[in-house]
Amino acid sequence: MIAKMLAFDLFVIKKSMIVSLLILPILILFFGAFHPLYMIPFSVFFCSGLTPFETEEKGDLHYLYLSMPVKRKDVVTGRFVLSFIMFICGLLLGRILISVMGFISTSTGLSFLVRPSITLGAYLAILVISYLLYALLNLMLFPIIFSLGYDKGKYISVYGGYVPLMFIFVLLAAWDWSTTMSARRAESQSPVIRFIEFASENLIMAGIGLVVVSTAILLLSYLLSLRAYMKRDF
Repeated sequence: MIAKMLAFDLFVIKKSMIVSLLILPILILFFGAFHPLYMIPFSVFFCSGLTPFETEEKGDLHYLYLSMPVKRKDVVTGRFVLSFIMFICGLLLGRILISVMGFISTSTGLSFLVRPSITLGAYLAILVISYLLYALLNLMLFPIIFSLGYDKGKYISVYGGYVPLMFIFVLLAAWDWSTTMSARRAESQSPVIRFIEFASENLIMAGIGLVVVSTAILLLSYLLSLRAYMKRDF
């Protein structure tokens, strides 16, 4: 039944996914051009926003769910599985766009502005940090929307958390881009770059720690979402 809910949710967001596949790469390339290390986190940001909550609310699809032989737990679980699939898509999209940006920067002679080279350690550190970012976004969005619905919950989770966090990331990316022209570049990096460098130098300790913390956050988000949806009165 979870697989059926996943398939139904994919069908619901099919149109928005098609539009997003045309627009997202452009947006990610634009923001990621500030600094290539942000390409994957930006991809995770945008892909995490591809959920069927808005369409479900507009079409009153929750009544359809309740009329089907499906448990509320299956609805929540299916939504989380879909979210994780979008996270994986974000990782893949970000990695592809890093290569695209590297090609653009070297072929146009702009490599002095955009530094596309990323070491393996830094890349793995970015992956686990992106997992943490995804878990935090999930905790920020899902429990609130499952509890209040999309129309009410978006003012708290989307406008109150998702959008401001995105704005902060853009500012940090611009900060790190500006340091590429600085003679004291190592001293003027943002906390994000410093954390990535620390994680890449202590990959086993930091990687395992971040994976454990992120998984715990996802589990907390799932339990809160399940509890909220079970109690919600339609």
